[in-house]
Amino acid sequence: MAQRLFFDINAKIGKTHKRDEMTPYQVETLLDDMDYYRVHGALVDNQEGCDYSYVAGNDALLQRVRKNDRLFAVAAVAPSYRFELPEGDAYLQSLVDAGVRAFTTKPGYFVHSLSPSTMDHLCAFMADKGLPLLLDAPQIEMGELEELLRAFPQLNVVLLTAKWAMNRRVYPLLEHYGNLYTDLSANQSIDLPMIFKRHFGVERLLYGSGYPQRMMGALKTMIAYSSVCEREKDMVAHGNALRLLRLPADTLKAYATPSRLDDLALTMEEGKPLSGVFILDSHAHMLDKEARVVNFTMVSDADPASMVRVMDRTGIDQAIVSPFEGLMTDGVSSDHTILQASQAYPGRFIPYACANPHFADDIGTVVARSHAAHHFPGLKPYWVYHGLPLTHDKYRDWFSYANEHRLFMLIHSGEDHIIPETRELALRYPDMTFLLGHSGISFRVARMNAALANELPNVVCELNFTNLTRGVVKFLVDTCGPDKVLFGTDMPLRDPAPQLGWIVYERLPREVKEQILSGNMKRILARCRW
Repeated sequence: MAQRLFFDINAKIGKTHKRDEMTPYQVETLLDDMDYYRVHGALVDNQEGCDYSYVAGNDALLQRVRKNDRLFAVAAVAPSYRFELPEGDAYLQSLVDAGVRAFTTKPGYFVHSLSPSTMDHLCAFMADKGLPLLLDAPQIEMGELEELLRAFPQLNVVLLTAKWAMNRRVYPLLEHYGNLYTDLSANQSIDLPMIFKRHFGVERLLYGSGYPQRMMGALKTMIAYSSVCEREKDMVAHGNALRLLRLPADTLKAYATPSRLDDLALTMEEGKPLSGVFILDSHAHMLDKEARVVNFTMVSDADPASMVRVMDRTGIDQAIVSPFEGLMTDGVSSDHTILQASQAYPGRFIPYACANPHFADDIGTVVARSHAAHHFPGLKPYWVYHGLPLTHDKYRDWFSYANEHRLFMLIHSGEDHIIPETRELALRYPDMTFLLGHSGISFRVARMNAALANELPNVVCELNFTNLTRGVVKFLVDTCGPDKVLFGTDMPLRDPAPQLGWIVYERLPREVKEQILSGNMKRILARCRW
């Protein structure tokens, strides 16, 4: 297969005021990642321009990128530049003359608003030059973004790192303002390119990785596995970015050196289902078809039939599922939903039992029906919504039954209080296995969870999270061992392809990837006894 060309619209280098020691900042590491994952060009922002001085940051960035023809600069500027720099607009022009292809501003770092009166001179300059404005979603308010889009219709604005949970705020803006574009780095909705094709135009979605926080390779799969046509995949992968940045079509060059990716990653490069390796998703959800929506975010392809279709697209053989209603309100109804799904699609879904501890009949019914009668092997109590510590007495009968039958529990982790609670549970119920969900959120969470997994034999780390933290999969394997790390997706909240790519593209031996993808979870399932 010929290399699909990729241009990363969202990459950063440079020192920052706080950094995890595992997060790279050097341009050399960026270039090595680009070579390894086959990303052929990148628009680069300098973090020093955020935390220290945008003038110094721009100068340093231009020096670094001009040494490599795969890198292009986005300059950071505060809209108050006219009051700070005596040369005024001439400073902006000097950046353009030096090769800058876009501008960004950081309202949070630079302490300013996006109001039209604040932004007018900067936006007028960019619109006149045909240069786009890049904005990081965590730095801005959506209301201010709408004011900006309305006031400057000739200015193209690219919204970066907007999470899938923001879609109810972002999609109406995309619908009303044709000058708004977005990258896919944090919006991992299922088949996002097709969503854009149907509602906004595929020409307004761009590949962006969020490097160095996120893994470049994993996010390529959002395009490879999309149902849009090949030409449209190329648009998202590189064409839209080149057009916005006014770069010639022949700017990007394929790599001449042989790929360093293994056969699994090369299969994902082609958007084909993985075969020859069993894939077991240890962390998925589901929506009762009659409910159609969930209130806290937008989801698609969330009913059993759609989920099977999405699983088949990537090669996921089985998923262990907790339906949404069980996490939020009704465990009895939830268990009915997943039981029907597992019966309709034999061998594809394995149930997590859910129970709302605020209703006494939930736990009694779940133990008697879901576990005793139907042999649900997993438990998913959801403290986030139910508001009770997992060590609360209301759970005691449920967890005691699970311990007797050597079942397993998926725990939403990430908060500090979960570690002592899980330790207490693991010691109290030594025959259960405890899966610390979302262990890949960050290196901070990975360290906490890995430490507990090393301390206790019945605690393991499940990975999934939108962050796709660069290097964290290998970190967990190295820290707590390959037998303690599990694959999960959070499907249908997230497209499973990048979660799968997070493991497959990691620089690990194939046998370790197979352990993570299913071997470890199979071992946990085999312990259950009835």
